[in-house]
Amino acid sequence: MYEHFFGFKEKPFKLVPNPDYLFLSKSHEEALAHLNYALSQGDGFVEITGEVGTGKTTLCRAFLENLGEEAIAAYIFNPKLGPRQLIKTINDEFGIKYAADSTKDLIDDLNRFLMQQKTQRKKVILLIDEAQNLSKTVLEQLRLLSNLETRREKLIQIILVGQPELSDILDSHELRQLGQRITLRYQLSPLNAQETADYIQYRIDIASQKSGLKFDRAAHRPIYKYSQGIPRVINIVCDRVLLTAFGLDKHRITGKIARDAIKELKSRGVPGKFTPVNWRKIAVFGVVVLVLLTSTIFHRPLSKGIQVWFNLASNGLLKITAPEDTAISATDISDSAGAKEEDAAASENYSDNTVEDEAATASIEADRRRSNETELHAAENTLIQIPGRDNPENTTETNQSTYISRQDEAEYDPEPDRSGRIELADYLTTMDIRASRYSALEDAMELWQTPIEVQPYLYNLDDDQAFFRLTTKPKGVFIHRIETSLEMLKRLNLPAIMELFPTGSEVPAYLTLSRIENQSFIFGSLDQNKLVVSGADQINSYWSGVAYLPWKNFLSISGTIPKQSNKDSIITLKLLLHELGYNEVAINDEYDKWTRLAIEEVQARYGIPVDGFVGPLTKMILYQEKESFEMPGLID
Repeated sequence: MYEHFFGFKEKPFKLVPNPDYLFLSKSHEEALAHLNYALSQGDGFVEITGEVGTGKTTLCRAFLENLGEEAIAAYIFNPKLGPRQLIKTINDEFGIKYAADSTKDLIDDLNRFLMQQKTQRKKVILLIDEAQNLSKTVLEQLRLLSNLETRREKLIQIILVGQPELSDILDSHELRQLGQRITLRYQLSPLNAQETADYIQYRIDIASQKSGLKFDRAAHRPIYKYSQGIPRVINIVCDRVLLTAFGLDKHRITGKIARDAIKELKSRGVPGKFTPVNWRKIAVFGVVVLVLLTSTIFHRPLSKGIQVWFNLASNGLLKITAPEDTAISATDISDSAGAKEEDAAASENYSDNTVEDEAATASIEADRRRSNETELHAAENTLIQIPGRDNPENTTETNQSTYISRQDEAEYDPEPDRSGRIELADYLTTMDIRASRYSALEDAMELWQTPIEVQPYLYNLDDDQAFFRLTTKPKGVFIHRIETSLEMLKRLNLPAIMELFPTGSEVPAYLTLSRIENQSFIFGSLDQNKLVVSGADQINSYWSGVAYLPWKNFLSISGTIPKQSNKDSIITLKLLLHELGYNEVAINDEYDKWTRLAIEEVQARYGIPVDGFVGPLTKMILYQEKESFEMPGLID
């Protein structure tokens, strides 16, 4: 109806999951990275969850469309099937001909197909969308399918995509065997406010025959507030907004037009954001009611421990926490994946939830707080778990099972004496290679004044780059892999995690280059009593030439300019160049000649490839040019 009026070749906000319109937010990029990494590993189950309308199906189709010839996939989007019907559907998707009708014969046919694909060195993927609708019987059948394997590897990789309740199903006691086989988990997050604005403009640009239509910033706010960043709801709202503007003969989308469209949607009962059920609060309420009913029926007073628990829960001082053995979700990697980097940085300063903090937040009167603290000690004696306070019996075990710190790796330290310096060659002969990946990353992040906490399942990753990237991403730190020289590292002037091969070892060891003094290269964290030192010749005899550079994208300049980036990033880049003294650069959203010349000048000064493109390396050196950004350096 309004396509011709706005110059669209098609409606930009259709609800169909078209991969051409896939907008990669930070959360979607992370989910795709998980899928691609899982594909490279080729074993186990993968679980991707997200609320209704967050773009799961579109993500699945984009992933499948980008598979190379080395992979073959079956996509099932209507999983309300019985075990036998599921096997038939899988065989149909793979084009397997079968005459038998028994489950065993169907699985035998599938197994022969998988073995044939294995001989052709092809990876086989089964992706099931809306997997929360699978019955437990069917899920158990999928677990049995995962047993189809050779002595060395699985023949089929299974990806389950669904709503958040899928996680609860897989974590149930009945399906614990399946739950234990899930090697990667990720939960899609809604878009944040900036991503919502970018998402709207992205879809308009894809659908436009000519650029020009923009939503005012004042229009973005009510759309985000109503949709809460859920892409499907954004589509519904924006379609209505465009229709409203068309009816008013307006080419400019203002805040008033957006608010009027949303008001109309509300009057028709179109829901905004999906509000998930808070099962924890329901659980607390249910337990409290059950305890009170039991006490009333049997005319027995509450025990001291239960009274304490009830008082703490009533005052908001007690939280129900997940058990320690709950499978860790890959969403733990992405600390508010859609949030801005400054939000992620702020979250680092957020301390553990202590009872005192929560009491202060709730502004409870002093006498009531003292009473609750007294009850708290009594509660600890009854072994009730209070957030932020470990039970004495569990302290050591909990700390060891959750995170591994430098003290936990003290047994790997080849030199208990931390005084003085040690030569690189001597250190490499005694160092523990297995522990070096974590130690080097910890040293690098200390230089960035950003402590890390590694989720236990990440230690099993064979891909070192993925380990570095997934560990630092929640802290707003990116990892850039580079094959380079010592001279280039000196020019970049940033700490680098270097890949070294000790004599006789085929497995890499890692050390962080933290400082350069005269001709000496110093490895390790600068607050340690002992540092590893070396000259250039000795380093080159062990170094593969590969280094990993931690860096922060302070201004959130996205993509590689101008090949792959949005207009806001180009404007941000130009503003930065202005601050650095390139006043001839005009502030607009075009990557013009003067901008390219300025970038090439900076690139030439640092000795990196002069190509005029603004990728990770160029962003690093631009941020170094601006003194207000706090960045560690190798040379004063």
